[in-house]
Amino acid sequence: MIDISSGDVRIFDDEAGCVVREIINRMPSDVCEAISSLDVDSDIETITWQERDAALPMGLLGAPISPEAQALVDDLLYRVVLARTRRRERPTSIEALRRALGAIMSDLFDFQRRIGKSGEPRCGSHGTSSNDVQSIKLGFGRNLFLKVTDALVAEGYLLVLKGSPRWHTWDGVISNHGGRVTRFKLTRSVIELANDFGVQVDAWQTHWTRGKSKRVIVAPEVPRLVLKAKRLRQGHRKCDARELPIDHASPVVQRLLADIAEINVFLAEQKFGGLSFPGLKRIFNDGDQDGFSWQWGGRYFSLPGGDRYEAWSGEERRERITINGERVGEADIRSSHLTFLHALLQEPFDTSFDPYSIEGIPRDLVKSWCTHALGKSSVKARQWSGTAKADYQAQYPGRVLKEDYPISMVGEAILRRHPALRRLEGNEISTLDLQYHESEVLKMAMADLRKSHGIPALPIHDGLIVPLSRLEEAEKALKGAFRMYIEGYRECLSIVTPVVTHKIS
Repeated sequence: MIDISSGDVRIFDDEAGCVVREIINRMPSDVCEAISSLDVDSDIETITWQERDAALPMGLLGAPISPEAQALVDDLLYRVVLARTRRRERPTSIEALRRALGAIMSDLFDFQRRIGKSGEPRCGSHGTSSNDVQSIKLGFGRNLFLKVTDALVAEGYLLVLKGSPRWHTWDGVISNHGGRVTRFKLTRSVIELANDFGVQVDAWQTHWTRGKSKRVIVAPEVPRLVLKAKRLRQGHRKCDARELPIDHASPVVQRLLADIAEINVFLAEQKFGGLSFPGLKRIFNDGDQDGFSWQWGGRYFSLPGGDRYEAWSGEERRERITINGERVGEADIRSSHLTFLHALLQEPFDTSFDPYSIEGIPRDLVKSWCTHALGKSSVKARQWSGTAKADYQAQYPGRVLKEDYPISMVGEAILRRHPALRRLEGNEISTLDLQYHESEVLKMAMADLRKSHGIPALPIHDGLIVPLSRLEEAEKALKGAFRMYIEGYRECLSIVTPVVTHKIS
């Protein structure tokens, strides 16, 4: 029941509370921000919009390894999951249910020990379609996965915020692309139950493992080179760009495909742990625009069928992935697009100081403004993004970002520090240009590591994932590739040397 007669919203039962929270969680961040400030009298456990946006991807490859965790999984299996099954399950189905339950618990107990910006444990995210939960990859399929999650929800052990598709219309055909996948979070009840079994959240490595990923074979007809049209808008929302045909007789296309094939052949010889890695593809953008010549976009992405490691947080990648049995680190170019912009324009760029450190303005706000300017190829931002406002309120409750730091004032201070950003206005260099230059440097660095040292590397947008022991070589390769590329492109000496940072768990 919900009482709104007095002008206040008061929730008196769990069902109504779940409905209200579900509605709030589906609203835009700025609307959620306003609603979250309302006085809502309820102890209902829920997945907040902050937790929703900070969710970590679930690998669903883990399992219990301690007797205590195995006993917990068996208790949940027989007392909760199988007790709700009307027909008798076959032994193979019971084993698959046990595997699904163990994988879910392993991931969510792992996330329970990670505290997000909201001060709450992180929740997990995973799609629930047949393509998202494949038996050949996980050892259990969609039906068994949903049987486990539905039973846990009914018992009060799991919170679920269902995903929402994003519908688009192209040439009169309605299709679903993108959207938000389902979120999952453990409740206090199951945490208390686990404690009764001797399974503590902070002792995750004693009780759980992430398991081994299976190698995924991608069919030859799946494109390794993708060309997309310019993204269009429907109202205030940008739609996913449609895919364009590619002229495979073009020498440029043949060269790009040969480069990707060489990378994938080498990476297929490596042993990756913590993720299913099917290989890489490159995606180029704005292929239907005048002047296109394979110079816009070009970023690397995982092929379909495996894990999209590039979409994981850096923390998640470094904790989960191993290469040839060794933990990994990341070597990335600090303030990559800002660095490339200055180098390509032959503008001085002092890399001895943090480019996002400006006196009197929080670093996160400077970075947010720069990211928006580079992404939009414009320095004329009128208002802070919903994400920036939400992050600021989470860090400084009760304060209003636009009043504390008017975006015009912040922009003026940044442009005094980095005047080269003004040149974005003439479309001299766009964000897709920067993505291309960045990707070409990564390609050159990967080739150097592969051919000169036999070092495997996975590309992320602004750097490389390599075995921990090879971070120094990765840094040298990135710096060398940056210098060679800029000097070849500009036909003069580069006046900018990038800062390459090492990130380890």
